[in-house]
Amino acid sequence: MRAPRTVPLLLVLSACSESAVSALMVSPLDLDFGQAEVDTSRAVFLHLENSGDDPLELLSFELESPSGEITIPEPGPAALGAKEARHLRVVVSPKTQGELSATFTVEANDGQGPKVVLIHGSAVTLGLEVLPPSRTCAGNPNSLSFGAVRAGDRAASSIAIRSTGTGAIGVTPRAPEPFELQGPDGYSLDPGETVEISIELLATRAGDEAGVLILDTTSDVVGDLEVELCAQSLAKASCVPPRVDLGKVDPGTSTSTVFEVVSCGNEGLRLSDVSLSMSQIQLNTPGFTVQPLVSLPADLPPGSTLPVEVTYLASNPDGARAYVAVTTDAEPVPQIVEAVANARDCTLTMDPPIASFHRSIDERQSITITNEGTDDCVVRAAYVVAPTYFGIVRMPRLPMTLRRRGGSFTMEFLYYPLPGQPALARLTIEMEGQAPVGFELRGDGTLPSGCRLAATPPRLDFGLSSGSGPATTQLTLSNRGSENCQLSSPRMSSGSDSRFSVMMTGPLTIQPNASATTTVMFTPSAANRAPGSGVVQVTSNDRVRPQIDVPVRSTSTECPSPCTCPPGESRAYWRFDPPGTPSSAEAVLSNASAFKLSCEVTPCANGQVRVETARGRLECLPVPPPCPSGRTPELRPSENSYAWVCTLCNVVVHFGGLYDNVRVCAPEPQLTCPTDEVPTFDAETYEWQCIATCDNGAYDQRMLDGTLICVPC
Repeated sequence: MRAPRTVPLLLVLSACSESAVSALMVSPLDLDFGQAEVDTSRAVFLHLENSGDDPLELLSFELESPSGEITIPEPGPAALGAKEARHLRVVVSPKTQGELSATFTVEANDGQGPKVVLIHGSAVTLGLEVLPPSRTCAGNPNSLSFGAVRAGDRAASSIAIRSTGTGAIGVTPRAPEPFELQGPDGYSLDPGETVEISIELLATRAGDEAGVLILDTTSDVVGDLEVELCAQSLAKASCVPPRVDLGKVDPGTSTSTVFEVVSCGNEGLRLSDVSLSMSQIQLNTPGFTVQPLVSLPADLPPGSTLPVEVTYLASNPDGARAYVAVTTDAEPVPQIVEAVANARDCTLTMDPPIASFHRSIDERQSITITNEGTDDCVVRAAYVVAPTYFGIVRMPRLPMTLRRRGGSFTMEFLYYPLPGQPALARLTIEMEGQAPVGFELRGDGTLPSGCRLAATPPRLDFGLSSGSGPATTQLTLSNRGSENCQLSSPRMSSGSDSRFSVMMTGPLTIQPNASATTTVMFTPSAANRAPGSGVVQVTSNDRVRPQIDVPVRSTSTECPSPCTCPPGESRAYWRFDPPGTPSSAEAVLSNASAFKLSCEVTPCANGQVRVETARGRLECLPVPPPCPSGRTPELRPSENSYAWVCTLCNVVVHFGGLYDNVRVCAPEPQLTCPTDEVPTFDAETYEWQCIATCDNGAYDQRMLDGTLICVPC
């Protein structure tokens, strides 16, 4: 047996790493842009990259385009740094149909010679026509009629479209309620191909149903096509106002009002009874009487009316209400008309007028309640009447006073959807000397899945512009549905102030549970200091809301200190921050006034100035009085009005959104609070108080010069 040999092995170890050799990488070398539409331009991109660790010099660029319809508008880079990558834009602008090609050659000092890219594709025309259906709307060939449909029934129809170009065209149809598209969300039609778009109608009411089918195409030349949709829904229907207001009634006096029962269907109905409701749930305040002004029963042809008089004899200083039951053969149960009379003029409005929640997990939405009446109103309670699909998650501390002509507060709701079940609830607000007021809350739990686009915030307010340059804010677009949202670029509506502009800063495709942002800009003008308003419009493939309108405004332009107004203009004092500003729910040390000033072209009478008493609303009030040294004029609510008060302004308190973002001057809190209490700026009295807990949804904790305080949120 041979003995084993030992062979020496030499290992060479090095601690030095070699750098990668620089080389130009170009991709793709075969650039196929597919089809490009004649008389339009589209861009594709080449990727240039230095694969090494040393700088790379690009020696030459050369494009050979026989027709001149393929161009590279920007000059290429002269060099690429280590590992640097750049994109080169190639623009295809065909003028005639046919095949297009070009070659692009680039060479670097990497010793590998020139890189040659073949660019090619087809120039096509795109076209789409709507084939006339058998039934049209009033003879319009570009329309589709569903005919007569009885309320509660479904009707189906279809419209045919055909591709008339030489290239494939994409079509995304959109239809408004009560029309529903059946089939795929979109179509791709080859040249000459015809497809049928199926549509269903659920007739829900008497009268004409109308809408517009939008055919959103991928052609910049064709654009969007519109097809008129129509139907006649047959039904008996009785229309009554949900509420009649007898206004302000003093004790010992009486007042009357008349409402009408309307036969609003296209079939006649029989009105059998009108009387005060005997329901044990809807209790009537004593003093109401109801009298139909025509003998009952009565037959009402379509379009006819029957007047009903409601009278109230006031016997107490509080608000009163009664419920009038209207019985017809058009409805299975009596319709209820709420009649109210008030001891005070408290006219509440809700923005938005109806809060609609779309099917989403834990969707939140804010609403604003505003007093448009001529009296201050004390809100005692606010609550949601069943069902329990809506929860109040933020609201101000009650009771609170809503100032006349613009006083407001904000509430935030959480929606708990149940699969397949719609929700309808009522927000009830109780006030002193006023009948309770109700507003609708709706949840659409039965809506089909798909794109569900939401815009936040629901309105944009630039407030008082500084005038030093453009101001920008962000609008967030969120997809709360189960399918991708396809957006068109947001735009300002026609009629919007030209100082507003909008541009999309995020993708035009938003996946489920994702969001994108768009930037809205307000550019002040020295020649135009007036308030401005407009609407941002966002369209998408959301079948529920194919277009979202977001109101936007700016109040005026700030006047720099010292503010001197030109002849014919008067000074205005502004005291509200725009909603959602960073200063909301804050207190800052300051030796200046809480007001911002501007010059307004609508002057007041001598001895008066314009003051912002509610957000964006200016009223003429007396000129602020002169104050002793160290104090500044501050506006304080008084009985049904406002009064100037000279106060220390060591601190400017910024209320949050629940209290409408008002700015208030205040002295520093000179309080010695117990261990478990915190100095709190009270939203009603405008004074500092010691409160045990304030991080409670109505007040937020903040730090002021190292001291924990609480301010209205």
